[in-house]
Amino acid sequence: MCQPIDWVLRVVNTVRAVLDGKNGILTLLIVVLMGGFVGMVLIYNDFKSFLQEQTKNYAIQTEVLRTIDLRLSNLEHQIK
Repeated sequence: MCQPIDWVLRVVNTVRAVLDGKNGILTLLIVVLMGGFVGMVLIYNDFKSFLQEQTKNYAIQTEVLRTIDLRLSNLEHQIK
């Protein structure tokens, strides 16, 4: 029941110990920058997969539209 609270307290104590050290602020800055870099990589990969999916969908839609255009052209020529 108290495990989540213990985890939070452990993190708080670790951060406090790091900040009390000689290079505490520098260490915190490095951790924040690394976290930002990891977040940036995750967002980049997500956006990359989104673009790949959209490109596949656009290719399918283009092929369907070409087929519809061809069928309409054939119908127009048959009517004339």
